[in-house]
Amino acid sequence: MPHKKKSTIDEASIRSKPTDFDRFLNSELWYDMRTLIEERIDYLVERLTQSTSTEELIGLKHEIKAWKEMVGLPSYLKQEAHKEQGNQKQEEINFNKHSNI
Repeated sequence: MPHKKKSTIDEASIRSKPTDFDRFLNSELWYDMRTLIEERIDYLVERLTQSTSTEELIGLKHEIKAWKEMVGLPSYLKQEAHKEQGNQKQEEINFNKHSNI
């Protein structure tokens, strides 16, 4: 009989319930990550206001946009995870309908 490794981490799928992913969004880890991202954006905005080079301005603009997208990423992942779960259920229904088992 294989021995299962014990873990203190709850390994339930984030797709099990809509509220499970919200635990991450309300966690201290996400708060710290979000704070670091927002501090990075503030730093880049400060550099943007001091920049004189057009190339640097364009680069900073794209970098700021990418960091701002990171803030919205967990909500997007949650939405996609639940959408994918719905698609899988529909595929199972379609398979059962056409398999004549």
